[in-house]
Formats: sequence, C-alpha cells, structure tokens
Amino acid sequence: MFLSHPRLRPEVLRFRGYQANLARIAGRRDTLVVLPTGMGKTVVAVLALADALEQGAKRVLVLAPTKPLVEQHGAFLEDVLAPPWNERVRVLTGHVAPAKRKAAYEGVGVVVATPQVIQNDLVGDRVDPHFDWVVYDECHRAVGEYPYAFIGDTLQRRAPRHRRLGLTASPGHDVEKIDEVRHHLGLEHVEIRTPNDPDVAEYVQEVKTEWETLPLPESMDRVRRRLEDALQKRVRLLRELEVLEGTGRPTRMKLLEAGRRVQKAIASTTDPDAAWFKALSLQAQAMKLLHAMEQAQTQGSAAFVAYLEQMRREADGPKASKATRLVVDDPDVLHAYQVARHDESENPKMGRVEALVQDQLAARPESKVIVFTHFRSTCEAVAERLAGLEAARPVVFVGQGKRKGSGGLTQKQQAEILDRFRAGAHNVLVATSVAEEGLDIPQTDLVVFYEPIPSEIRSIQRRGRTGRNREGRVIVLMTKGTSDEAAHWSSRRKEQAMVKELVALRAKLAGRGDLPQGQQRLDAALPESPPSQERAATGFGAGPRVVCDAREQAGGVVKHLANLGAQVEAKNLDVADFVLSDRVAVERKSGKDFVDSLVDGRLWDQLKKLKAYPRPFLVLEGEGLQGHRNVAPEAVMAALASVVVDHGVPILQTRDVQETARFLHATAKREQGRENRTVALRPAPPKSDGDLQLFILAGLPNVDRKRAEALLSHFGSVAAVMAASAEDLAKADRMGDKTAADIRAVLDKPAPTRTTAP
Repeated sequence: MFLSHPRLRPEVLRFRGYQANLARIAGRRDTLVVLPTGMGKTVVAVLALADALEQGAKRVLVLAPTKPLVEQHGAFLEDVLAPPWNERVRVLTGHVAPAKRKAAYEGVGVVVATPQVIQNDLVGDRVDPHFDWVVYDECHRAVGEYPYAFIGDTLQRRAPRHRRLGLTASPGHDVEKIDEVRHHLGLEHVEIRTPNDPDVAEYVQEVKTEWETLPLPESMDRVRRRLEDALQKRVRLLRELEVLEGTGRPTRMKLLEAGRRVQKAIASTTDPDAAWFKALSLQAQAMKLLHAMEQAQTQGSAAFVAYLEQMRREADGPKASKATRLVVDDPDVLHAYQVARHDESENPKMGRVEALVQDQLAARPESKVIVFTHFRSTCEAVAERLAGLEAARPVVFVGQGKRKGSGGLTQKQQAEILDRFRAGAHNVLVATSVAEEGLDIPQTDLVVFYEPIPSEIRSIQRRGRTGRNREGRVIVLMTKGTSDEAAHWSSRRKEQAMVKELVALRAKLAGRGDLPQGQQRLDAALPESPPSQERAATGFGAGPRVVCDAREQAGGVVKHLANLGAQVEAKNLDVADFVLSDRVAVERKSGKDFVDSLVDGRLWDQLKKLKAYPRPFLVLEGEGLQGHRNVAPEAVMAALASVVVDHGVPILQTRDVQETARFLHATAKREQGRENRTVALRPAPPKSDGDLQLFILAGLPNVDRKRAEALLSHFGSVAAVMAASAEDLAKADRMGDKTAADIRAVLDKPAPTRTTAP
C-alpha cells in the first residue's frame, strides 16, 4: 500500500505504520528519533516535512554530514515531493560560492546542506536563521566542536520557534552524550524503535549474526611475544616515572591519557624536568608498539611487515623522531620483523573471508556482499584475494583522504562505484568505515566484519547494511586471544547500555514510568497546533566587525565570536589571523604552533608583516608552550623576549578559544565604538621602496601579496604593471584571465563624477 499525501507524489512511498506514527509525533514535539539503519529514517523526515508544508511551512532546512549524503537527500526530496515543492529543493555544499548560497536561502523552499556550509553562513550573516523546520540527519554528531552543536545552539537562540527533528541509528551508550546532543539541538523528546517493537517487527527481516573465533598462527604468536617484551620495557619505565597507572598491558586510552598528562606537565613550567621528555618519548614508543601488535594479531604478517618498513623509512628520513628510531632499532622488534618477513602462513581471516564469499555466491548467485575492514591496506588485499574467485566481482570502496600508498576515491568515484554495485556490475563491496554511515548502499545478503570494532554506533551501522527487504547474515571474525575479542565485547556492552539508557530516557520524558518497549505512545498527550510562525529578533551579527583569515573560519574562535554578536567576515589575509580595526591586527597561535613557527622560521616573517599595523598583538592560546622536544626551553623564552623587546609586539596569553574570542570581541568593540575606527585590511603604507611597491599592487582587485610579488617580478616595475593589457597581465604567475580583466577594468574606469556644494 502506498502513502497518499497532497504534498507527495502518488505511489512513491509505501506505507509503514511506525514511520507515519514517528512523523506525527515529530510534527508536534521536537524529537530525537532513533531508528535502526535500513528502517527509513529519511522517510520519517519526509512525512513530517510533508505535513509541515501542508500546514503552511515556507522555509525548511535539512542537514547531513557529508556532500554525497546531502546530494542523496536532495535527489530523494526532488523525487518524492509533489510540485511545486520538488522544484524548490536547493542543494548547498562547499562547492557553491557564498554569494550564490545567500541567494539560495531567499524565498520559499527546502535547503539541503552540509553543516559546515550553514555554520559558515551563520557566522558570515548570509542566512536568515528563521526556518520553520530543521532536520539533523546523523544527529549523534552534535557534540563537542562539530558544526551541528554550533548550529543547534545558534538557531535555538536566534529563531526559537522552529520545529526540530534529529535522526540517528545509534546516538551512543553514554547518557551524558545523549543529553549533550539533545541540549545542543533542542530535542525535548526521544522516540526509539527497535526490531522488537510491535509496530516495527512486521517490517523487519531476520538478521543472523555469527561470531567466529580463529586461531592466531604460531609465527604471529612468536611475533606478538617479542613485541609484548618490547612494549613491557617501556611500560615499566613509564610506571617508574609515575606517569602510567595500573598493571599489565595498558590500553590505548590509558597511554593517550598518560601522554596528555606529560604534555600538560611540560607546558606548565618554563623549566621542565628532563624526565618528562623521556616519559613523552616512551609514551610515543609504546603507542607505536601497541599499533604494531594490533597489525600482527588482527591483520597478519604482511600488514605488520608493511608497518615496520614504513617506520624504518621514517626513521631514515630527515624528520625522523627519536621514538621511531628507538622502536625500529629495538632487538625484540627486529627479531619480530625477521620472523614475520619470512612467514609463509597467512592470516586465517583472509582464507575465511574467501570461503564465506564463495559459499554465499554459490548458494545465491545474485547475492550482494559487503566486507568491512578497518585498514585501507587490508581492504585492498581482501579485494585482490576475492578477485580470484570465479563468481566474485569485488571493488574497493574507501574514503577520499590520502594515505601512504593510496590516493583515496573522489566523491564522484564513490558514487559511480555504488551505482555499479547497485546495478550488479560488482557484487562484493570491500569497504572501510566510509560505507558505515548514511550513504544509500543497496540491500546486501551478507556482511562480514574482518575484525570487530569497539564502537557500538559503527557496529550497528555496519549490521544495518543487511536484512532490509530479505533475510540477512552478519559474520564477525575474531582472532583468539587478541584485541579483537576485547573490541567485540566492548561493542556489545555499549550497545546494550545505549538501548537501556534510551528506553529509560523515553519513559522519563513521557512521564509514564519504565514501560516495556513498544507500549509508550504519546499521541494523546501531544498538542494539536503546528509550530508557531512567530519571529524573534536576531540580535546576531549586530556587534563589531571582525575580519578573519579564511583558514580560521572553521575554528572555535570564529564560532564563539559569532555567538558574542560579532559580524565575522572571512577573507584570505596576507597579514594576521584577525583584523579588528585600521590599527589592530592579531596573530593567534597555540603553544605548539609558536614553537613550530620558530623552528621553520615563519614566526619572524609573520611578525614583520604584523607590525604594519600600529597596534599588533600576538595571542598565545592554551596552557603553555609545547611541541618540539628538541627545542630547549631557553630558546623558547628567548624567542618570546625577542617578540616583545626586539619586535615590539605585545603577547597576550589566553586559556582557550572562548577566552581568545572574548578578547577579540572586546578589543574590536572598543576600537569601533569608543575609538570610532573602521576595519582596514590594508595597514599603513610601509616605508621601504620594495614593500611600498608591493603595497600599491596589493590594492588591485583580487591581488594579495603573493600575486603582487609575481606581478612585480614579471613586469619589473609598478608603472609597467599599470600599463599592461589584460592579456599581458594574465601571463604573469598566479594570474588568470578573470583577475587580469578585473584589474584592467578598474584601472581604465573613469573617476566618478563628484558634485561640489554651492
């Protein structure tokens, strides 16, 4: 049976009672909907939006975390919404210029966008925040510094009357994290459905989950024991230095925490004890050894050998760390490497994956299979192995990021692979985590975990790739006595805790006690009126103007400035990270960045440019200076003294991004209010002839200092640049036809006519 709705095309969506019920609830209360992957979270949103449009909503915002997912949602809305709304869907990603985005927000329509775009446009005051509806897909991301948190907080403050809907398959097991998501997004109510709920069960296909434990090969056990010896030597020393607690082999989290404590101790004093630097090196070595053990135990000898050889190349390179050299030169590690390098046995997982895929395709030739692996190198090795099967047509599906030896896939390539997988050109998708979340991956018959993962969110997402329209099967492979088993049990415990917390939270919010799942229906207690269209005054962007370098736009300082009411504008700045007036410019650095810029020499060039403003500042953010361990504290102190005494640039220490933002806002407000100064991106003209020439050329349209240097080098003088044709200007480095034409148009344009008062 198909859904019938005046705002939906006929016979495009099939009716499912739980989806309609969730949409009805979401239309009356700001709701967090938790629904397993494959159960139609997007359809719930579409049904809720269709009701809202029918009730008079004019502006709708749908957010999704990635560009492919945004484009997928946009295409789906265009397919299912009835005219004229299907023609009012606008897809906005970072590939759309800010000026065009601003126009797209105007008028009636549905905007589908990435959170980074909306965050930048809220900060830049390019978008009216008064949407009638906002949908947050994969809303479990709304924690910490992720843009969802900023967007949710901002929209609640600036446009509190809009209706809000959050969608996720798994918000996590931590009740504090769930509360943080709800707080940021303004979701007062929680609705959770599991395959066991009465209104969902009839639509759920059986998914059989099996866990297979495989033996660790004897050779890899020898490698493990040698690596364990090497690791324990570092662990004993760390415990003697009293930076690592507990007994036995430490977890990755404990080692990371130990590293943070050591870094904090180093940063808290101008003369840190040498023992702290030794501890930091030992911690780094232990982390590398722990990763090496994971490679050997869960991925096999080839993966371990590749990792050791990568570390050896780094150790022999110009930027090698002492920790890397100490690990690869350790006798136990060298012995383990030789054992693995001559090991002719294979990881039993590889053969088992081959057998599972072969059996599945033999039993059901039309099957589709996904094999999930943690590491990209393993992904490629599995695909190569499966290519030897007569019935298998495997394809690698990985993310966009570049890795050593792999360039990744572009979004276009990812879409093409999924289209071929959907059409049957490929029948086995060998994927990393990129295939876990959001993307419209076709129904599969078998999902294989090459290794278990400790995250309950990712585990749920992986399992959700099967059992949608027909029975599915999930096989989780584990190597006996290794971190695989710990990851498996960790994920199961977290998933059970998540469901328990969500059900308790739902019961608490409903005010009906701890009722069994499936018995808490809230329709009778909900108000019937649609969300109010009342508009609130923004009070946003009404404060002082702050120009930031474009590279600062995604950082926490810019978001906090916007929250304080500043009008933040991002530009490619040659000088400073923030410009607050015609005389105040600020360079912002963390302690680590300060030391890095000292080592590579950037610091002095940046200070020279910064001094072009009469009132420059250097903001050092964080608890202290940290970074290169081979830079003596005395050298850092001498550099700080030189900044203040020799260069005349004051240094301000701030605790965090919030304190930095408060300082910038207060300074900009003082400059532009009491001092009545405007923001000037061009400081006072320099005194030297060379700098003055560059200053003059940098005043041309779209010409920064680098382009000014290229023009001066190409033409030899300012006069020659001014006399050059657009065609000749375009021949200089860093120039293009459009920039050249813009320059020539400004130079040739007559001066405006000025009238003189009688």
